[in-house]
Amino acid sequence: MTMSRGDSRDSNYDNAVNNPRSRQREPIPPRELQQLLMTVRAQRDEWQQRAL
Repeated sequence: MTMSRGDSRDSNYDNAVNNPRSRQREPIPPRELQQLLMTVRAQRDEWQQRAL
């Protein structure tokens, strides 16, 4: 029988604590991506006009 730490529940718990999963964010909806692209393009055009 192996000795285990007193605060350890089981090997699965230890593994989950030692190797937490990275929380992936939900993907951005296509409509929001399109709006962001339009905003960036508008800003780009504005800066190009200022540079002239």
